[in-house]
Amino acid sequence: GLGTHTLTFVGTDAAGNRQAFAGNRIPGMKTLFRQAVSGADLVLCASIPLMERLAPLNAGRLLVENGVDRQCFAPMDQTEARSRLGTSR
Repeated sequence: GLGTHTLTFVGTDAAGNRQAFAGNRIPGMKTLFRQAVSGADLVLCASIPLMERLAPLNAGRLLVENGVDRQCFAPMDQTEARSRLGTSR
């Protein structure tokens, strides 16, 4: 049979912005996070810095970055974007 496999997806780049990751303030969460990553057969990471940070915990890591269709979305001046949308905020 296929057996049982554990997959952990780390979508929040906790390595790069710890203040924004509210789970860091929950008692025991860091320990649970480390156990989940260490015990997973594969860890999907949303960024290269996060993938590098998790290297000591699990060699089975795969980068799955958040995708953006650059044909539809492109960086632009914030004021210009708001003007095009007809909003001041």
